[in-house]
This record gives sequence, C-alpha cells and structure tokens, in this order.
Amino acid sequence: TNWTQSARGIVTITACINITNKNPIAISVQTVRGIVTYGDIKLTDLNLPIAAVLEPHQPKAVPVVFTVNFYSVLQDALAALGQNGVLGTILKKLHFKGDVITSIITIPIEMDIPVA
Repeated sequence: TNWTQSARGIVTITACINITNKNPIAISVQTVRGIVTYGDIKLTDLNLPIAAVLEPHQPKAVPVVFTVNFYSVLQDALAALGQNGVLGTILKKLHFKGDVITSIITIPIEMDIPVA
C-alpha cells in the first residue's frame, strides 16, 4: 500500500487486490467497485475501470488507486468519537468490500488493506 499526500488533506492511496483466476480461460477485469472504510468510518466509494487480464489458474495483484479527503473523514471521525466515546473505533486497518467485475463473472471480495 502506498500513500501520497497532496495539498488540502487529499491523500492518494494505491493498494493491490490479489485475484486468482480459477477458470481454464483468460478473463479480463473491467471494474472494481465497493466501499473503503477505516474502522467504522467510510472513506470513499469506488467504481474504477481497470484494464487487467487474469491468466488461467494464475494469481495476479491488480493495483487500485483512489483518493480520500481526510478533512471530511476527520469530521466523521470526530462525530463517531462523540457518539461512541471510543478512540478504537477509528484506529483500525483500511477495509475494502465490494466486487471485481470481469468479462464473465462478478467476484465479491472483502479484504483488509494494510496501513504501512
């Protein structure tokens, strides 16, 4: 996972989704869609076109790049602290839950994104 910070609280995050094609034919990844969260805080919705080919019976790391406005996330985090009173609510790994849409199938996926 790579982080690049720009001005005004915008952070660009590059993470990899590991996918194994269990089919006897190559398939192409078309879209990754879902939600990225940090603890209980929603960071962003994803609906990203992806151009990647998954070879038969081979694993592949598909990079996904997205941006997060941490100024708005901070407001949500402070609101969560006010409601829950527990700092641990927001001190967790990034988490992705969604779908990888390929040329022949939609694959549900849920994974943690390590914070490095």
